[in-house]
Amino acid sequence: MRLIDVARSPICLAELFKTAKSFQGNPNIDSPALNRLGLHVARVRAADAMSRWRSSMMGHLLSEPEKRQYREQGFLKIENVLPADEFHRVREEIVGFDGDLRRMVQGDTYTFQGLLDEATLGRMPATHKLLTDRRLLNAVMYGGYAYKHPMFFAQCVLNGAAKNPTSVDPQKDFHADTFHPTMKAWLFLDDVSAENGPFQYVPGSHRPTRRRLEWDHENAVAGRDLANSYARRGSFRVSPAELKARGFSDPVSFDVPANTLVMADTYGFHRRGDARPGSSRLAIYAYSRANPFNPFPGALPSLRARIEQWATRMSLE
Repeated sequence: MRLIDVARSPICLAELFKTAKSFQGNPNIDSPALNRLGLHVARVRAADAMSRWRSSMMGHLLSEPEKRQYREQGFLKIENVLPADEFHRVREEIVGFDGDLRRMVQGDTYTFQGLLDEATLGRMPATHKLLTDRRLLNAVMYGGYAYKHPMFFAQCVLNGAAKNPTSVDPQKDFHADTFHPTMKAWLFLDDVSAENGPFQYVPGSHRPTRRRLEWDHENAVAGRDLANSYARRGSFRVSPAELKARGFSDPVSFDVPANTLVMADTYGFHRRGDARPGSSRLAIYAYSRANPFNPFPGALPSLRARIEQWATRMSLE
């Protein structure tokens, strides 16, 4: 073993108990031998158990039917989130967003995101009211398995915008974001259909069933040798044919009207649906990713959000 490996070993060991997921760079996470013995599956099981333990202390945040659907299916859909007049004011503010925008190019898709932090929301009263609404925050905190306000962004997805792309849009492959429960949500500000790339999700695929753990195990053993670069970094990919062969449920396509909230546990298989080139969709996007092995749901969610917003703002500058 090289000296640098000895020096890094305590750090690499500590990463096993955090969100680290890449099969490139950590000698424990990317070890085929350890993963054959069940290291990756053990992390998946432990993270799932901790998320269920945390959510048991957060049951008051959602109604019983909503909790049951999220636990069993891995997603929650709420239509008509806002009264019509408030929705139109929010949409106008997002359309007129004047903060810093980050552009991501993935295949032929452009995604524009603008951080909705306290400074930006000071100029957006309707959006500020929405993102401090207790019912919305309760839903996304429960979905993220932690008393932690998510990060919110104004988001616009432009399909087929890049000319002569050198790769395909990786978000259009069915995939799992990571090895543990996480939350993503979209309040769609446009109608969503097959035209502009609906979010798609495989119901129940977020649960660590025998078939899901077998699939995780096989991918973890292959780990650093997987063909897909995102998969090697811990976001495993799965084809529609493999989903069917493995006995997973048929994907649900969220063709939904504007003013609909869709929230999902993105350990489950999901993707951005195919779309007509030149189409777009506008949304308020949220994500939350807590330490998967922390047994406590936490406290001071607004303070934690401000700290995370500050860190995100610094990384973007």
